[in-house]
Amino acid sequence: MFFLPFLLQGLLGYTTIQSGLLMLPNALMMLVTRPYAGKKADEGMIRNISVIGIIIVAASMFGFSRIDVGTSIIWILIPMMARGLGMSLLVAPVSTALLNAVTREQTATATVMNSLLQQLGGSIGIAVFGVLHQFIYQHYLDKQDKAPIAEHYALQDGFIISALVIALALIPAIKLPQKHRVRIKENLEPTHHV
Repeated sequence: MFFLPFLLQGLLGYTTIQSGLLMLPNALMMLVTRPYAGKKADEGMIRNISVIGIIIVAASMFGFSRIDVGTSIIWILIPMMARGLGMSLLVAPVSTALLNAVTREQTATATVMNSLLQQLGGSIGIAVFGVLHQFIYQHYLDKQDKAPIAEHYALQDGFIISALVIALALIPAIKLPQKHRVRIKENLEPTHHV
């Protein structure tokens, strides 16, 4: 998401306000769908909801990689809303799984550590993808592409790599707990009293 304004403002020529408005559906979708995701997580649907969230977020990153000059606004808004939905489905269940894994006394510490690791992970991600972006950009410049084209290709490649990295989160997500609904089977055989 850090690089999205560069795509919207740099390549597509949207103003700062227009870019902000185009990114707004991401936040609105999270606002609307987060209570549902939290409810499902409380019901024990942690693994399934998280896996669906990861798939949707990865798909949204792929959608961002397809944005080009002349792309209709609807094809910018769809991946934006998909990302918001995916993040809702991912964050709430993972937070629930975290809190379910600690004792009541450890809840405050676990919450602080979770927040710290999210901030740290985001910062490291931006730094790593910043370096990667510059490397890819230079690669296209070395191939004699003009700077705006090289920038666009670097952004597209970055979103695709992002989608793949996010998809790798499916591996640990499959190990998240999942509460299964148990159907009570009625014993149809007559009981014998001895």
